[in-house]
Amino acid sequence: MSGSTRTIVLTTLLSPLLVCAPHLAPARAFQADPRRAPISLNDERLVPLRDAVAAWDNRPGPIRKVVDVVCLVPDVPTFLEVLSTWDADHWFPILLDDVPYTSKFLRAFRPSRVVRYPGRVQAFKPDVPSEAWKIAVAAVLKSWSGPGVAPAAPVVGDAIHPKTEFNPPGVVMSTPESPTFAASAALAAGRFQALMRWRSSFAADKNLNLDEVNALSISLRKRIAEHHPAHGRLGDSCDFVTFGVDIPDRYTIPGEVNSLDDLITRNPDMSRWAYCGRLIGDPTASVYRAMCSLFLQPRSAMLFNGYPQTDQPWIDYDQEAASLTLARVMPVSKRSRDAARIEGWHEGFDSTNTHGLIMQNSSGGADYFSVLAGTGQSADIPATVPAVVVPVHSYSAANPRDAATISGRWLVHGAFVYFGSMNEPYLDAFRTPTLVADLLVRKLPISAALRQVPGEPRGRAWRLTLIGDPLYRVAPDSVKQPRIASWEPVAGWPVYVESEAPKAGASDADRLAWALKTAVARAFRTRPKGNGRTQDGWLGQIATLDRARIPAGLRRTLDELTVDAMHESGRPGDVRERIMVIPKGERSVWLQAMLEWSRAHQLIESVGSKDLKVAMTIWDEVMRSDGARNLKEQSTARIHGLAREGAEPIRWRSQLRATIRAMGSSADAEIASKELKELEETNPTFKAGRR
Repeated sequence: MSGSTRTIVLTTLLSPLLVCAPHLAPARAFQADPRRAPISLNDERLVPLRDAVAAWDNRPGPIRKVVDVVCLVPDVPTFLEVLSTWDADHWFPILLDDVPYTSKFLRAFRPSRVVRYPGRVQAFKPDVPSEAWKIAVAAVLKSWSGPGVAPAAPVVGDAIHPKTEFNPPGVVMSTPESPTFAASAALAAGRFQALMRWRSSFAADKNLNLDEVNALSISLRKRIAEHHPAHGRLGDSCDFVTFGVDIPDRYTIPGEVNSLDDLITRNPDMSRWAYCGRLIGDPTASVYRAMCSLFLQPRSAMLFNGYPQTDQPWIDYDQEAASLTLARVMPVSKRSRDAARIEGWHEGFDSTNTHGLIMQNSSGGADYFSVLAGTGQSADIPATVPAVVVPVHSYSAANPRDAATISGRWLVHGAFVYFGSMNEPYLDAFRTPTLVADLLVRKLPISAALRQVPGEPRGRAWRLTLIGDPLYRVAPDSVKQPRIASWEPVAGWPVYVESEAPKAGASDADRLAWALKTAVARAFRTRPKGNGRTQDGWLGQIATLDRARIPAGLRRTLDELTVDAMHESGRPGDVRERIMVIPKGERSVWLQAMLEWSRAHQLIESVGSKDLKVAMTIWDEVMRSDGARNLKEQSTARIHGLAREGAEPIRWRSQLRATIRAMGSSADAEIASKELKELEETNPTFKAGRR
């Protein structure tokens, strides 16, 4: 049966298979026996996956040597030019200029030097996208060249490696109009997988019906069949699809809204012919995530269990066995029971999450998560090193493009792989931490480690989505492999080095240029600690720059550079105050996320240390901000207990009155008014009429 014929059969069977699929009760009322869920790859129900793993392990592709440099480039055309300098034996990270993402990557990768491409590359012609595609295909093909591997000619406009049978069985689908175009080329070049031009005929925000799903599936499988005719089962020539193009992420059948990503690569019997992941974000963010996936590994893991440990089904999602398994390959930190309160969440991450793998059990919604005796908001998602985030949590990936959601906030802060639910998934939709840890340690591609197959409780098409590279593997031992100190093709490229600070009288723009170069030269070296003393006056230099005298196009760079330096120096109060002086309309999404995290973290810390003055200052800032109502309610709940101790109610009432006056007619002023009314009605001091 041909690939296109199989696809037509698939489309005629999808509807009855999906509509007739059985339902289970929500996680909050789930009574089925979860002991039936597999806990190891050795489980007989995972035989198809185990067989596929054997095939994948025999197709690692060429092993390249990592050159110990990072190259920074100004734009996508230059990125592709530098990408073409890779060959079959050598590669190195390439990033688009950006303060937050560049700093995170450099501190994690720690190269011996950072370089810039010395040439000038012509911009793409905006009205001729096919030219950009040809350049990308040429760059990918050239990146595969080298001893024993000659560049192949493009086939119908795609980049196809001549030795497909020896490379990972994956394809990257993209289009030059997509903002993730450069990242798609990077993953194709890096993984020795095909780069194929394909686009959806449906808008990315469309909720598809089954007829539309069928049409999209036909289009995808016809396209893939041009280079991979035999792609109908796991273990063949195409088992992984990366969507580097905007396509819808959901479809509707009666009574359900499900994840397109969990359906579009399945056969009529619901078996998988491939696993998929998707790239999202602008060129800078998506390239950062691609480079993290290709070059970074977690150095440690954080396991946070906000579930009760008393009865089923919660105890089956206990993380103890997962912790022991992961500890074989990396250090593990755990938070459970009393340590899994919101205070324990902040204590576990301190001012920054330093763990490259996060496994979290919680309940909640798209922008909040419930823990033991408390609730966290997206504002509680910490600043982070590059990380893989795997939450067992409802709705967390409802809208990864929205920084106000849990998935969106993790991605803004630096996560490069995120696996979560776009709708209520029910608890049994997630593999247990025990099984996930087992599969990760066995180095399965992350998409295969996380997604269920038929025979598991939720093995049919369902509601989970993967943001990131589906071929990424957790392999911490790979970071120990030696790098090449020098390589002739990049040996003469300009290097970022520290230099003396500009002399008195230099313009603020010149001082900013010096500060930026110095920041790059220092970012991958010793991590600063404590009050910025290790900055040797550098932070003081940029902190005194007059923002008003900096050209408008450079102010974001100054703001992000200053905030990043303050945060790395352990100065959350300075971070908060610095961002607040930036006009709201000029704050980047990252700056706003850092402001909310700094406030949330400082509020928790000040309440814990019983510093009511600082706590009230931060609470007042949150209340006057344009933040979400539930964030204001939670901030009020967090300060509530401390503000009512001893003689503090008098100070608290005064603060409440001042905040209410400042908020004026704002609907959220009701939150403070309710707190004030309750305080005056229940506190003996005010009930007796004393002040």
